[in-house]
Amino acid sequence: MLFYKYVCEYTLKEISTSQLIDVAIDCVSSGIESDNLYVLAGLNKSDEYDILLYYKLALEELNLKEPTEFEAVKYLIKYYCHQLIDKKITPETFLYKIVREIGRKYTAPNSWKYTNAAGYTFDLMKEETKYIRDILDIGDYLDWKNIEYAGDFWGIEHFEGIYWRIGDFREYSSDYLKRFYGIDEATNVEKLVEDLYKSCYEEAEKYLKNNIK
Repeated sequence: MLFYKYVCEYTLKEISTSQLIDVAIDCVSSGIESDNLYVLAGLNKSDEYDILLYYKLALEELNLKEPTEFEAVKYLIKYYCHQLIDKKITPETFLYKIVREIGRKYTAPNSWKYTNAAGYTFDLMKEETKYIRDILDIGDYLDWKNIEYAGDFWGIEHFEGIYWRIGDFREYSSDYLKRFYGIDEATNVEKLVEDLYKSCYEEAEKYLKNNIK
């Protein structure tokens, strides 16, 4: 459901309280029937109390519960899988959203926690995870003990593999491609990229099959 997708983004602080009015407008315009969403759509963005009130009422009216951070991330992955399969988004957009907007932002150790040298413990599903690498000055890769990379953690490793391989095919020299992928100059690289994009549909179906709940 479109509204629940927004609920998940709100849980993950991807959208603000004032933006819930825009959410309501979009949902109502998309045909979602809810008296409380109608009211929410007509509120003033400065009325934060009323915005939260009618947001909560809309959740109740539509028999929805606010997800945990973990549930929100999992739902968004499944949401975009459905969007891809239904051909509402392209494989290129799908991969960007899954890998860059989800996989790179929301990754954590097995315990969900990391304690730095100063003794401060970060709960990576509650902190501002999109900035956590900068705060800890650890660059692009998380290297603490018992880490599970984003792909493995969320089960999106196949999508990440497709995304980065496409990047390699399009960005690197023929010498690099020959050395690491065995691709010679006669190979139609764009055809390989097209085939990789097509494989996203099958991988999305597999993901949904393996993540029913």
